[in-house]
Amino acid sequence: MSILKNIAEKEVLELKNQVTYQDGQVASKTLIQNDGVGLTLFAFAKDEGISTHESKGDAIVNALEGVGRITIDGVDYILHAGESIVMPANHPHAVYGIENFKMLLIVTFPEKEASQPTVTTEAAQRNDMVDGSLVDGMTEESHDALKAMVDDSTVMIKDGRF
Repeated sequence: MSILKNIAEKEVLELKNQVTYQDGQVASKTLIQNDGVGLTLFAFAKDEGISTHESKGDAIVNALEGVGRITIDGVDYILHAGESIVMPANHPHAVYGIENFKMLLIVTFPEKEASQPTVTTEAAQRNDMVDGSLVDGMTEESHDALKAMVDDSTVMIKDGRF
């Protein structure tokens, strides 16, 4: 199963031809979007843009066609086909098509920091559980309940729900 979507596999192609201009609009085609990375093609019709915003991920803009203006922290940068610029995470930025402008946007997001679950049951506070094993003073029923709680917390942490 491919992580990429909306694009042909095992075929030589030009990225700039994978997204088309729409009069008076910004068109986009998402190729990858997950917790770690976003890969999107954009086609900005002349005089169209995306207003100032911020992202939690570092981004690289690769100009594929035309001329665009990238504004980062209030400073304008003019990008021509074949040029690239990095937009750092958490910095305000905007994109504008000075003329018809196509670009590939690659965004990398930071890994979610997973903290270790805090087990607050009476059994855990008494250190009755060691390496998932049943120890003296803990009933099998208490052990199973505590293990289930820890397992559920671990899944929630991995899924970013904790």
